[in-house]
This record gives sequence, structure tokens and C-alpha cells, in this order.
Amino acid sequence: MPSWGPHAMIPPIVASISTPTSTSVSDDDTVVITIGRSGGHPEYIWYAILCLLALAMATNVSYSGWAAYSRSHARRESESTTVATRQSSGRLSYCRGPQAILAALRIFSFRWRIPYIDMMLVEVVFTVLWMGGCLAYIFAPTDNVHHLLNLQPRYWGSSAARVAAIQLPLVVILSMKNNPITSFTGIGHEKLNLLHRVISRCIVFFIWLHFAGMFYYYRSFPKLLNEMWRILGFVGAVALTVTTVIGIKTVRRRFSVFFYLSHVVLVLLFLITTQLHVTPSGHAVYVWSVWILWGLDRVVRLVRCLILNFILRPKCRNAFVEVIGLGGLRVTMKRRVPGGWRAGQHVFVTFPTVGLHSRALTIANAYEQGQDGDGADMAFVVRTMDAQTRTLIDRALATGSCELPAIVEGPYGCPDDIRPYSTCVFIAGGTGVNYTLARMQQLFKDINAADARATRVVFLWIIRTEGEYRWLTADLSRVLSTAPPNLSLAVDVHVTGGRALIESQILQTLRQGSDTIGDGDDGQWLSHSTTLSLVDGRHRGCCSCSNSSDAEFTYTKSAGFPDSPTLPRDPGSPSLSRTASGSTSTSSSSSTPCADQGLLTVPTAAYSCQSCSCCSCPLQSPSMLHSPMSLSDHTASDTPTTIACQAVRRMYGRPDVRKILEEGIATAQGAVAVDVAGPDELVNAVRSALCAPFAGPVAVLKGAPTVMLSIKQFRM
Repeated sequence: MPSWGPHAMIPPIVASISTPTSTSVSDDDTVVITIGRSGGHPEYIWYAILCLLALAMATNVSYSGWAAYSRSHARRESESTTVATRQSSGRLSYCRGPQAILAALRIFSFRWRIPYIDMMLVEVVFTVLWMGGCLAYIFAPTDNVHHLLNLQPRYWGSSAARVAAIQLPLVVILSMKNNPITSFTGIGHEKLNLLHRVISRCIVFFIWLHFAGMFYYYRSFPKLLNEMWRILGFVGAVALTVTTVIGIKTVRRRFSVFFYLSHVVLVLLFLITTQLHVTPSGHAVYVWSVWILWGLDRVVRLVRCLILNFILRPKCRNAFVEVIGLGGLRVTMKRRVPGGWRAGQHVFVTFPTVGLHSRALTIANAYEQGQDGDGADMAFVVRTMDAQTRTLIDRALATGSCELPAIVEGPYGCPDDIRPYSTCVFIAGGTGVNYTLARMQQLFKDINAADARATRVVFLWIIRTEGEYRWLTADLSRVLSTAPPNLSLAVDVHVTGGRALIESQILQTLRQGSDTIGDGDDGQWLSHSTTLSLVDGRHRGCCSCSNSSDAEFTYTKSAGFPDSPTLPRDPGSPSLSRTASGSTSTSSSSSTPCADQGLLTVPTAAYSCQSCSCCSCPLQSPSMLHSPMSLSDHTASDTPTTIACQAVRRMYGRPDVRKILEEGIATAQGAVAVDVAGPDELVNAVRSALCAPFAGPVAVLKGAPTVMLSIKQFRM
């Protein structure tokens, strides 16, 4: 006679695996472990995981195919004389339904943030759906004979434990720097950390659900924790819960070192105790796979590190560290990277003589093989924020630079392909310019090679002080000099917090009786005249720049800029100015039309004195600088550096990100790509702007382009 009990539902092989192998397991525990369908087939959870991975892989393949088609279309357009333009009729066109659906999904899934918990909607929805699916699997009926078996605590308690255990390998895979998911889906490891946290929270929930079921079954703590393997399971549950609580966004970002150390210790404690807890029940295979995957990732990272730093080592393995301003460091080194790196990728850099802690640094330049065959140059701009960076700046401060041994691991990351987009907007805050500058440099190379279809580029860099602008002045000029001739280019640099510092430096300099105003060796606080010719003169005493000498400070207005400070000066002091060629001329103040007013006007931008008829200013007109400039409008006598400099606008105050994005989308002739890197406030402002109606599905139905948003934030 066949058996119709619950054990008959379990295949013989799985039943043998589920049979306890330790004599310390009681008969009641044997029933709990072997009962139910989900206990016999926990691999159903992995079927759902593989289906999700297949969907992500199909999406990545479709996007890659569309990108390849768009690039080939761009090459055909470059060979023809006519270029197709987008015409927005302002009327709803349901033929653009797929684009509108894509725009809606991007807004609702990745740009909307849920208040108070600061989580994306896709993160919450995925968590709810995943936990709901697992709960449905746990409490699903087993057969038509034992109708209420799935509601017995000993059944769903043990099933919850197995659902949690089988997801442990997935958590490790999502945290690996080298994982197959990145290769198949095009999602970098830093973005997979989001799913890593989601699955970890689900595992914590199912572990405590397992504990609740067992406690409800035994109804006594002494009976529940009467053996060592049970006590170890409880300790592991507490350890994982604590590391999950510490892993909330506020704690892990404010106390990153504490979070990292506690995370390592508590996770190791959880794995060891869980290994000992599940061994008697025959489910140690799930934990053994965790150790194997973790060790494999460490081996791959070690091999890559050895290849990059020792096997293919350049002639000089040291990193050149130089102080580039107040609180800023520039790190450069040469490395032979097989296959190079993609613009926007990052590496982990360790300075053994400073500490063994590695830092994730985004490479600030595109890959260019050196002519000497000794590898490619890697450049990084680092802000001094923690003990390690302060030690670096202390060592380099005495002479301005130093050389230190460095170990590089990487590169990592999968930046989105922006070559198919007609308009590319790069927005950076502070050292986030490492990411956007490298992306723009690579885009220029692709356009020159007819491998990208961008016709308009907007570059926005937001900094707090004028000193930060000097960090990448030469690099920005060099990248802009390679811009394609027919490209519409707008480059804006906004200084948001340096006015008070500048004014104090000016006053201090004036009290000392000096004629130059500056914070560096070259006496310039706005820019280097040899690098950027936008601010290459000191316009002193212009009649239209000031109209009062009563106050200590007077301010002038210039189109598109905040007020510029105008400071009193000694009427008898000589007036010094610099021409566009870099020459210096000196004249007495009595030769100026406003010598009797005794005013010194400090320009806040390239054209803050353009309205003055008394100034012989060699700079471009405000209308030229305010509108996006086509580099083909210049004469043959203009050098690449001069053309690059004329594309840069400098201004004070916070930019209106929404207005900039709205104008860029309104004038776009095709799909728009927005790259942003910087602090949370900037990223949230961009997210909020792209949720506005001008980028929504209704606007897309009326002919507006779709917008892809890429965010670079590598944090704990």
C-alpha cells in the first residue's frame, strides 16, 4: 500500500538529505525538518531568481542592440549631408506609446523617492514582492489530504529556515566585486549592493519567522534552546540582525569605518554559527557554498591585483601625489591594464606605507595607451576627508608633492553607454567631476571616430570654493580642446560658497598694500591666465561697474550672474591688468575714467565688465558665452586651447538644475542622457527635476525625447 502521509510528497533523494545526521537531534526535530513540500524543494526559490536574471539579461541585450543600431545610424548620418531633426507637434501621438511607457517606468521606479525612509520605489516594491512570493511558497498547501498542515508552526517555521538558507549564496554573489551577474546584465557591483541589502533584510525576516514558528511549537525557551546547536542558531540570528540595523543608510555613511569593521566581524560570526546550526539537519551545503563563493572572489581579486601591479608592472610603480589646493590632492600613476578601462570606472587604491585600507577612486581620465609602451596614465582627484587622506596631504605638504608605493585593483563598474544619445548632460559636484570629465572625454573621442551621435553636450560643475576650480583647470582645458568642431557645447562652473573667503582674502591683501589679488603663487583667485582666457584681466575703476563709493562694499550686476563685489582701493595706487596674451600693463589710476571714485571692481565672470564702454576687453561678448557655442564658428587662427577656454562660463550661486535640464531636453533632437555624480543633495535635485512634466510620459507622447539618468555614487 502506498503511503499517503506528508513524507510521501518528498522525493527519496531529498528525503535522505533532510534526514538528520546527528544523534543530538530529537524525534520532534526530525518531524519538523522532514515535513512538507517546501522542505523537499527549496530550489524553487532559485527558479524565481534565475527567471529574474534572465529578464535582466534580455533587457541588457536589447539595450546593447539598440545602442549598436543607433551608432551605425549615426555613422550613416555623418556620411550624408542631411541630418534628421526631431519635430515636436505638441499633440499626443500614441505611436510613441512604448517611449512613454519607458519614461513612466524610469520615473516611478528609479527617480521617485519615498519620503522619510529615503528609498526608491523599485527597492520597496521588489522587497514586498519578493517577500510575498516567499511567504506564499512557505504557507502554500502541501496536498489535498492534510488541509491544515501548512498552517502548523512546526511546518512553516522549518520552511522559513530553508527559504532563508537557500538565499545565502545569492547574498554573497550580489556582494562580490567579480560576479557573473555583472557580465550578463551590465549592472555594476556597486549597484548590485542595493539588491544585496534587500535580500539580506528578507533573510533576517525569514530567520525570525523560523524562530517564531519553533517557539510557538515548543512554547518554552528552555526546550527551544536546550542544545548547543540551537543556541548557536540563535546567536547567528542576533548577529545578522545587528549588522542589518547598523547597515541603515545614516549609520553606514556617517560611520563608514565602524560599519565596515562591524559588518565583517558580525557576518563571520553569523556564518560560523549558522554552519554549526544547520549541520545536524543536513543543510550545510548552503553555507558551504557561501564560503566557496567568498573565497573564489578573493582569489580572483588577488590574481587581478598581482597581474596589474607585479606581473605587468610599469617601470615606476609609485604614485605621484601632489597638493593642488586647500584640501585637494591629485594622484597620478602608470599601469598596464589589459584591455584598458571604460570611462567612469573606478579602482581600489591602497597605499601600503600609509595604511592597508583601500579606497574606491573613480579614474578622472579616459584610457589612452602611452607612447612609450609603459602603460596608461591614471589620474585621480581626492578631497581630504579622513585620516588616510590627511596623512597623504601631510606627507606631500612639505615639498608640494611626494611619491608613494601604491597597489591598484580593478577596474570595476559598468557605466551606461551614452553613445546612442543626441544630447548628453554631465552634472558633477565637487570631486564627482572625476566621473563626468572622463565620460565627456571619452564621448569626444567617440564622436570624432563617428561612433557616437551626440550633437550637443552640457557640462555643469558645482564647487564650493574658487580653490577647487584650480584642481582640474588644465585637465578641463585639455579635454575641451579635443571637442568635435560641429558640436554644440556649454560648460558652466558654479561656485556656491567661496564669496566670503574671497572677500576676506581681498581685504587682507589690500590692507597689506599689494596690487595683486590672489590666493596662490600666481596672484590670481579666478583662474590661470595661461590656461583659461575667460578671466585674464583685472578691470579696475569702470564707471558703469559701480555707482557708489560710500559703502565699504558695492556690488555690480551682470547678466546671468549674482552680484559681484566692488572694493575700495587707494586712488594713488597703480592699476594692473592682464591682456589675453598674458602680458601685464601698469597705469596710474588717474588715467581711468573713474579714478576719482577710488573703486576696484572684482569680476565674477568672464564678462562682468562687458557693458563698460571704457574698457578695452578682449573677451567674448555675453551673448556668445550665454548660448551654447558651436566650435566650428571660430577662425583658423584660434588655437584649440583658446577655443576650449571660450566655451567655459564661471558664475556664483547655486545653479537652477531643473531649468538647465528643461532647456536641454527642449532643444534635444533625440534621446537625452544625464550623468550625475556628487553629494546626495545634488543627486536628489536631479532626480526631482527629471520627475517633472517636461520629462514625463505625457511630454514624450507629445514628441519630447526620453531621458536616461545615470548616477555615480560609490558609498557604503
